[in-house]
Amino acid sequence: MKRGGQLIYSGPLGNLSKNMRQYFEAIPGVPMIIDGQNPATWMLNVTSPAMEYKLGIDFGTIYRNSSLHNTAYCGKGASLPYAIAQVAIEIPYVWQTSSGSFCSWS
Repeated sequence: MKRGGQLIYSGPLGNLSKNMRQYFEAIPGVPMIIDGQNPATWMLNVTSPAMEYKLGIDFGTIYRNSSLHNTAYCGKGASLPYAIAQVAIEIPYVWQTSSGSFCSWS
């Protein structure tokens, strides 16, 4: 999550965080992880507000438009991310995907 609660990645981490690293490294301009670097530290550095500004991107928007987001939240049995799932949500949330379909949590 980035400041303001926007998700920037929610998916499988993979062995040694390989899936997460591949996701962020595929974004143009994001520096690759250095051998031996902690993946969590790397991710925090490359997704910082300063990096967003430097690259002229918004990681929240990139994630919302990604196939990873659309698969995670619009498939049958979709669930909230673990951190959010611990909070009772009283108001349904509806959004439109990049493909034009609507998804909701209720």
